[in-house]
Amino acid sequence: MTAYLAFAGLTWDDVEKVEFGGFSASWKGMVNGQVDAAFASTNSGKAYEMAASPRGLFWPPVPHSDAEGWARLKGVAPFFTPNVAKVGATIDKGPGYEGAGYAYPVLIAMADQDADLVYNMTKAMVELYSDFEGKAPGINGWSVDKQDTKWVAPYHEGAIKYLSEIGKWNDEAQAHNDRLIARQAALAEAWKALEGEGVSDDEWEAKWAEKRRAALEAGGFDIVF
Repeated sequence: MTAYLAFAGLTWDDVEKVEFGGFSASWKGMVNGQVDAAFASTNSGKAYEMAASPRGLFWPPVPHSDAEGWARLKGVAPFFTPNVAKVGATIDKGPGYEGAGYAYPVLIAMADQDADLVYNMTKAMVELYSDFEGKAPGINGWSVDKQDTKWVAPYHEGAIKYLSEIGKWNDEAQAHNDRLIARQAALAEAWKALEGEGVSDDEWEAKWAEKRRAALEAGGFDIVF
């Protein structure tokens, strides 16, 4: 929500924040008129419920042509990317909604995961795509042509090996990946350094925020938060 506000040049000082106990409660608050905006994927059941309510549902546009707005949004949430939603409440069977989205779900592996396993998992997802294409809403996002090789999390060496073999990896993607790994290394080093300073549990959160920011700044990395 902070990112969407930033897109419009707004902050939390410009709106009244209403907090709920969870996702479902926030959308019930929308239906009941307790709040005017909430966050959800376009095909969420709660979004369809809201669209069918007397209040109706409106998705604020996030024009892809607004470069300054997108710079502000990604400054808060760099994992967002422009997308055109074609599935969802008030969107189904229409021309699509020009908005923002991010990969979900994501296949995750630890750095020390066996490279052959990751390679074969990636290969299976790509080469068996035609078998599961269209079988569930949003599942077509697994198409290899929709993968972002310059996202916010680094790719595993096993995945890189397969993507390179099929021509879906290049020098630019590798440079971006190397930069992400260097960022993680800088944070890991800062964490170990703070552990060595004997910081108490009560002080840890505040001290880590300072240490983290300093490490990212020194490395020339985006701080984000």
